[in-house]
Amino acid sequence: MDTTIDELKTSLRRALAQTTFDIGGGEIIDLQQLRELHAPAKGDPQDLRRVRSVGVRVLGSLKAGIASSLREALAHFVDPESDRVGLAFPMGGGGGGYTKGWPTGVITRATVSSLNQLAVELLLGAALLGVDCVADLLAGWTKGEPVRYRTCRLIRLAIDRPLAPLDGVTIAPLPLSTEELPAGLPAGGSIRRSDYLGHSIVCVDTKAVPALFRPQAGSLPYLPTQQETWKGKMIRVGRVRELHDGRRKRNGRDKGALPRRGGGAR
Repeated sequence: MDTTIDELKTSLRRALAQTTFDIGGGEIIDLQQLRELHAPAKGDPQDLRRVRSVGVRVLGSLKAGIASSLREALAHFVDPESDRVGLAFPMGGGGGGYTKGWPTGVITRATVSSLNQLAVELLLGAALLGVDCVADLLAGWTKGEPVRYRTCRLIRLAIDRPLAPLDGVTIAPLPLSTEELPAGLPAGGSIRRSDYLGHSIVCVDTKAVPALFRPQAGSLPYLPTQQETWKGKMIRVGRVRELHDGRRKRNGRDKGALPRRGGGAR
């Protein structure tokens, strides 16, 4: 039994019981109300946008307790001088981000976060997904498991049915009415929900390894590698971009053309 993860779960539960959430407009809600807004069955786009920008209101002493538990659980990944940890995913309010592209098409990307900020992000994750889920994910990352997620991008392509040209790649058509658009699509700023109408979304299974690393003060840290996987094999990110970008051309031919069903990556 991992006692440090158990202590982290205890700290998260203790903090959640006294945490409230700011969803903007001067409205403060409790944990149950936040979960109702986030409920997949409800799926209201406006509510989901409010959840994405929610502010966590937690006592400093409770946040410090979570940070202390993290310091023990992530001992191999915390820089003792700065009290920061390296992560293979974005973290708001962290200590900096790093991105580097390689000739192979692989991208290395990482964030360095203070333990206090990571504590707040984990608290929000625990509020939405559950304490056990978030803590167990973190425990897996400490053992070398990758961060797994989906990379999605809008493409200017009209299709009449969902496609799966390769394992780990899906292309889904979008409706012609904003009322029928699925919840969770990014919107705001220069992106309007109407921009999605009649086009398609391509999604690629993605992983980043290592999920956690110890940042090195004053130098570029060892960065995680973001890799899309097709058929269980790593492929170069450039090939994914060829699928994503409908206007990429080379030698007078449109390299953004999506492969037909049954086609494979070259």
